Amino acid sequence: MATWYLAKISVQQLDEKGNNKAISQSYLFDAVSYTDAEARVTAYVAPENPGFTLIGLTKLKLSEVFFIENNAETWFKVKVQYIVYDEKSQKEKLVPFMFLINAENIKACYGHMVEKLGEVQDYLTGVFHTVLQTWGFDMVKLDFLYAVAVLPRPNKTRGQVMSDALNFIRRLVGDKMLLACGVPLGSAFGLV
Repeated sequence: MATWYLAKISVQQLDEKGNNKAISQSYLFDAVSYTDAEARVTAYVAPENPGFTLIGLTKLKLSEVFFIENNAETWFKVKVQYIVYDEKSQKEKLVPFMFLINAENIKACYGHMVEKLGEVQDYLTGVFHTVLQTWGFDMVKLDFLYAVAVLPRPNKTRGQVMSDALNFIRRLVGDKMLLACGVPLGSAFGLV
């Protein structure tokens, strides 16, 4: 995994009146250490701005940087949180992942993130295909299904969320056997 460093520099530039003005700029570098990052900053910036000053160099916690070839010069820092179940504490927790992505606007940024990361349903479709088709299992047992409805969703009851999830899983499983544990009976009736 890459280690990203954010370098902030100051350069002197002439304004419209011919006066020197300090301009701050930020650059992002993939480097193995602070020393390596500083060397990369110098190699990249010094040829065009020999009198630059390195103001700050900080390590960024980024999971990934997505460069989309769309001529967009605006970069968005995106925080995605996955809900995972912690076996030790027996609770759900949110695990954050930070991404950088270039896009024309926030709506385009969201579209690019969905395209890059995919939907959860896409991932689950691949998992169920592997288990049922590639490995040839005839039954799937799923535990803790109530967890899909622990957090409320906008415009849906928890029962509706559970029903939607079970209908999706039933479509993936097809006519193979589905054993569901930890699921409310009303939402699961006729599906498991």
